[in-house]
Amino acid sequence: VGRVGPHLEAAILHDYLFIAWQELPGHGARSRDFDFANAMMMAAMEASGVAPFRRRVIGLAVSSFVGRLVFWGVNPPPRFVRLPEIMRAAAI
Repeated sequence: VGRVGPHLEAAILHDYLFIAWQELPGHGARSRDFDFANAMMMAAMEASGVAPFRRRVIGLAVSSFVGRLVFWGVNPPPRFVRLPEIMRAAAI
């Protein structure tokens, strides 16, 4: 599966949801958040017209051992890129 395609927006949503829980004070990783992120990605891929077989392959990949490590691990800040920082860097 390539990086760009009809699944891209679903992947962006999924990746955001995988780290968003870390921005909530006192909120740890929960199984239901993991399941929710995966379900949203599958629904978004279906809405984008990604073929069923490709959806299954991508879904298995993100819910596999590696996907679980990414979700349950803590990502050090900065977890997000702030647009003004990008704009300043582009002006240099």
